[in-house]
Amino acid sequence: MPGEAVVFTEAEVNSLLKYEYESETPAGVRGLSVRIFQDHASLHAYVDIGKMQQAAGRTAEGLWALLFSGEKELNAKFRLRSVDGRAFVEIESVQFEDTILPGALIEWLIAATISDANPGSRPANRVSLPEKIRAVHLEPERAIVVIN
Repeated sequence: MPGEAVVFTEAEVNSLLKYEYESETPAGVRGLSVRIFQDHASLHAYVDIGKMQQAAGRTAEGLWALLFSGEKELNAKFRLRSVDGRAFVEIESVQFEDTILPGALIEWLIAATISDANPGSRPANRVSLPEKIRAVHLEPERAIVVIN
């Protein structure tokens, strides 16, 4: 029913990531999990930038390879805003093991090295939600999905 809200607990979101979407997780990323807070979330994973670049048909070189060779533990903090079937992810910070990088630098690195976005196209942090989803709202330990 349009406007209906479906609530997913943090545990349900993590189960979906592990059992339903693991096959869609990019090469070089494993152990993905989230924690959900009021209006923001954190993501934990183990990431191998070299494997991600190889899977995208690129060589593991440049700034990514220089800073983060091999598998590293990643912790990211982000905000999620969504309305009318579109979502905007604002990365606050990313921590690779002991190195903390500000969100603006991460967004620049993604656009410069991994994203397939062409210059002038929409930023990589703006995404269309699935057709049946109007919005997603975050509250402590749960995500609320509003149906179209």
